[in-house]
Amino acid sequence: MLGGGNPVGGSFTGASTALEYLGEHAYAQSGPFAKDTNEHTMIEFETGPRYFVGTISFHGTTDQGNPSNGNISAFNVYLNGLSQFLVKTDSSDENSPHSLTTPIIFPPYTQVKITGQDYSGGDAGDTAITITGRVYK
Repeated sequence: MLGGGNPVGGSFTGASTALEYLGEHAYAQSGPFAKDTNEHTMIEFETGPRYFVGTISFHGTTDQGNPSNGNISAFNVYLNGLSQFLVKTDSSDENSPHSLTTPIIFPPYTQVKITGQDYSGGDAGDTAITITGRVYK
């Protein structure tokens, strides 16, 4: 399955919210999402016939105009519509990391959805998610 970030030619053309396959490797990149106090889908895909072993990196809200400003962000990972875990990042207010990387395994034929939500008011900012790993038969 090829999506917006990896056309048939194999060159990167931008963020892709689907799982992109490059041989035995796979990735997804949400690209920057503007701060939003409502839960919104950042990445969504189905794994297909192979299982995925890799990492998810959650990048907290950062104001690109003033990187010292940031906010509390929460990310929810859903498998087949069921919430599996919630991750919190913070770029200025609390003792949570700004970015967090966690290992993950996605089984075959699994619907994956990752949402993001900002929990603090104030400064503008962007957040992002990156998934990288390998696929196996």
